[in-house]
Amino acid sequence: MPKKGETVPFFRDQGGRRWWAPSKALRERGYTNVVFKGMTRAAAMDAARALNRKALATKAATSSTPTRQQTISLVIGTYIKRSVSFREKSQITQEGYRRDLAVVENKWGSTAVTAVRRGAVFEWYETLYIERGPSAARHIIAAFSAAMQYAVQRSWIETNPCHDLGIKQGKPRRVYVEDDRSMTTFITELDDDFALFIALLYFQGQRGTDARLARVADFKRHGDELRWHLTRSKRGTFSSLLIHPRTERLLTPRLEARAERTYLFGPEDTDEPFNRYWASTRWSRVRERHKDTHPELLNIQLRDLRRSWSVNARKAGADLRQVEEVLGNTAAVDPVLKEVYMPPTETTTDAAMRAVIKGDHDDYS
Repeated sequence: MPKKGETVPFFRDQGGRRWWAPSKALRERGYTNVVFKGMTRAAAMDAARALNRKALATKAATSSTPTRQQTISLVIGTYIKRSVSFREKSQITQEGYRRDLAVVENKWGSTAVTAVRRGAVFEWYETLYIERGPSAARHIIAAFSAAMQYAVQRSWIETNPCHDLGIKQGKPRRVYVEDDRSMTTFITELDDDFALFIALLYFQGQRGTDARLARVADFKRHGDELRWHLTRSKRGTFSSLLIHPRTERLLTPRLEARAERTYLFGPEDTDEPFNRYWASTRWSRVRERHKDTHPELLNIQLRDLRRSWSVNARKAGADLRQVEEVLGNTAAVDPVLKEVYMPPTETTTDAAMRAVIKGDHDDYS
């Protein structure tokens, strides 16, 4: 029984509504408001004291343990704010995680972290698969899993309900530009800025994001060679890429026109780059506009242009490691990426067979 005039830290009583309101420090450790419904003032104050004792005890522990009221929203917020693994991801990857975790929070935000069940997550994955497609479903669940794994590491839950759901990797997309001459002609028919953007993907083998965010200062001339000093947004790898002559014809006047600007591509009234929807939106319009003269490009996506570069490089005789260094990924050793970026072609398989045939001929000559 509380004494008259006694106060309990963090206990609130206003207009008959009684609740426990933790401090900012406690909120950062995962605590949220607890409403005492149907309790007398004395009982509510006793409950507040119990919560204070629990908070004091967990403060001394090596890892904070959440209360039952800790929600998925709080887990996601803490993961983004404090997780070292999240901070170490590239800015582009972080943006992707934030978008996917926003979907998670919209669905699960008010759910207690301890109440999430593996079966429910799998059921949601199947719904996402139908509504958003296999790729989006995998990415969203992967982001959810990363946040829940952080909760495991903090000892907030014992197991990750997003692990081992049996989600299979979708079939890799293997669509490439088949006719190099047609593609080259197509590029010459585009507006200069977008023609250059497409050239950076198709002739240089780089990601659309890196092309869109390319800075004027990243391009430097070394003697007779023009090079792109590129630090990739996704993996942070650096390359000094030799500019293809077909790219250079478009790039040189663009560099002169944008000499006072920061970015190679951007609105004329600002010094910022175009947003991430610029390229895909414009590509869709361009394909539609040229569907009668270039119907072969209707099924080509921007990512297919970079992959077409790697196929062409292999056909031209470049080895796996050389192609990988230009791409800036691990396609030479990752079997999934290798299937997408470096599929066997007649040129590469014929070269291997001819080497064997020549060896046999030398042995028996």
